[in-house]
Amino acid sequence: MSGQEVPVALRAESDILVANAGKLRPLGTPFAANDPVGWWDVVEVNLRGVYNFVHFSIPELQKSKGQIVITSSAGAHLRIATGSDYSVSKFALGRFAEFVALEYPDIKVFTVHPGIVATAMNAEAGVPIPAEDAVALPAATMLYLTSGKADYLSGRVYPTVDPKVHYTSQTYKGKVVLITGASRGIGLETALQYARSGASLSLASRKQETLDDSKNAILKEVPNAQVLTSVADVKNVEKAEAAVKATIAHFGKLDILVANAGKVRPMDKPFAAKDPVGWWDILEVNIRGVYNFVHFAIPELQKTKGQVAIISSAAAQWRLPTASEYCVSKFALGRFAEFVTLEYPDIKVYTIHPGVVATAMNIESGAPPAEDAVALSAATVLYLTSGKADYLSGRYVSATWDLGEVERDWKEKIIQQNGLVNKLSIPN
Repeated sequence: MSGQEVPVALRAESDILVANAGKLRPLGTPFAANDPVGWWDVVEVNLRGVYNFVHFSIPELQKSKGQIVITSSAGAHLRIATGSDYSVSKFALGRFAEFVALEYPDIKVFTVHPGIVATAMNAEAGVPIPAEDAVALPAATMLYLTSGKADYLSGRVYPTVDPKVHYTSQTYKGKVVLITGASRGIGLETALQYARSGASLSLASRKQETLDDSKNAILKEVPNAQVLTSVADVKNVEKAEAAVKATIAHFGKLDILVANAGKVRPMDKPFAAKDPVGWWDILEVNIRGVYNFVHFAIPELQKTKGQVAIISSAAAQWRLPTASEYCVSKFALGRFAEFVTLEYPDIKVYTIHPGVVATAMNIESGAPPAEDAVALSAATVLYLTSGKADYLSGRYVSATWDLGEVERDWKEKIIQQNGLVNKLSIPN
């Protein structure tokens, strides 16, 4: 499974890759007493071997929106003495699968522990656990996973917010959704998920060219989707008003506003060492940009008893040195959302930390390494605006939380103590 052994061409149709090949050396000797070349050979087979085939399969799997099943092992999560080469390689496969889901969200990928099966490899390695699982079991598991019945297990989207329920039931059919910053990243993925769920879309961004690309991407996947585009710099009051008016003129109403557009500068210097105009520009985009669209959307959202999803950040709750403009702006958005619910109680509003996602904005700013799938951010928005979590209106919500667990274990306390809002902390 060296690079030279990988086929240079794949079939014209490639829907599923099962990366099953693996290697295990005899257990019983600590790694420093073993041949180091043999140690690395196990890692190369188990990790590089999978990577090689995934690498060359990706272009075809993108075309077919295909799937990858990686045969891993419970050894990925065990510290098996004398089995470090195997455990390390299988552990790394799990993180690699997360990156597949992160960088290629249309491809579903699963790492599967096949059970303890009586294979020749296990017998030759002297695996100390008796084989107790039928070889038919891992095969059946792979067929189930690639059938589309458990896509929530791919990447980081989990059952509570899995958008497939909205796709199947067309939850948002007849609903009109306006999304700012809709030309890439979280905005585009959110638009795609709403379109799959039946919504009509009004997309706003700064450039018509990127808006056209977004519209084409949506129509390619959902040919009957209704998509309107408006060029608008969110800081510009007149452009924000025009985008909302265009939405009403075209669709007749507005049900949901997703205020996604935002900006961050490189986090490399204390604020007094940066351009003060640039510092204020971040606040204008992140606060005024949201305010402008919410301001003009309110009269229409009052008619539909609609909802607002504000894409915020965990940075709203942090004091990050060299990022004061971003943190201050996101912190202020939380308080603004509280005022929306206070002054317009019929409108539900959420400030949402989307996770740490590999967007162009985050990469350019030098933000922490991305570890969350963009699909998770969008799925959380759809879940919140579906009416299933109205108790979170006016509050800070993180896409990285298990919202099913939050409702089960924390809902009552959140309501009773008015939690997840901005408060002064008073020492006991």
